[in-house]
Amino acid sequence: MHPAAPLPAPLGDGAFHIRDAIRHGLSDQRLRRSDLVAPFRGVRAQTEPASLLRRSVAAVLSVGEHAFVCGPTAALLYRVPVPRRLERDARIHLAVPRPGRAPRGTGTAGHSLGIGRSALWSVDRLRITDPARTWADLAPLLQVDELIAAGDHLVRWDLGFASRSDLLREIDESLGRRGRRSMAAATPEIVERAQSPRETRLRLLLTRAGYDLESDVEVQLPRCPLYRVDLALRGRKIAFEYQGEHHADLEQYRADQTRLSRLRAHGWLVMEINARDLDDPVELLARIARAIAAHPH
Repeated sequence: MHPAAPLPAPLGDGAFHIRDAIRHGLSDQRLRRSDLVAPFRGVRAQTEPASLLRRSVAAVLSVGEHAFVCGPTAALLYRVPVPRRLERDARIHLAVPRPGRAPRGTGTAGHSLGIGRSALWSVDRLRITDPARTWADLAPLLQVDELIAAGDHLVRWDLGFASRSDLLREIDESLGRRGRRSMAAATPEIVERAQSPRETRLRLLLTRAGYDLESDVEVQLPRCPLYRVDLALRGRKIAFEYQGEHHADLEQYRADQTRLSRLRAHGWLVMEINARDLDDPVELLARIARAIAAHPH
């Protein structure tokens, strides 16, 4: 068999629809050659799309330019922390504007959504529900605390995906939609300074136990750089630091140890919390209460 003819330049990078290939002069026979894969119905590519973004682009191509990515797939593209049960769902969640019929196809989950163009973003030429609408679409799928963690990520001051007012707008516009009650319960506990879902979990545990916390607190010690602590009772000089995976980096570990040592030397009670501690919240709260009771400030 002769080597397959090269693809025209507009088709050679990523996935393409077969109708575009025919428009560029490719025959049915060329489209059936073994050097091409069919990730979704009506779509061809030179290699199987590996990333979630590339698979999403290919999936939207299979439906048409009116389609967009939504729900768990949109959340993962925004790097929203979602439970493993959603991470493990390999389907691409696709939608078309209502009253269009939800798309069907292998490897996809179809939806028909009432949505305006203002609620759609373009990410690397992929149409996707905007962050606030994505959060609202997650609401029927998540528990309230999971929805708070998702909201914390989307309103983070340094990411700029959404604001609290954007989330509140979605509640106002979600009359009659599933998940509205969860959204209303989650929003008051969403903050702009959370750094990770487990830090969110720690914050919720402490605030519900009655501690009036601030998140991502700046602390200026004499003759030291400006430091930050994850959670603090500033007036009592008590800090809670969630030690996540990034602390396994040697340089990060050394910098953190210096920072925490200096805080302690200036009278701060610093409690370091990790994932294992969160497995037994009753013991953790009792330990924290004992440490605070012994703290002189």
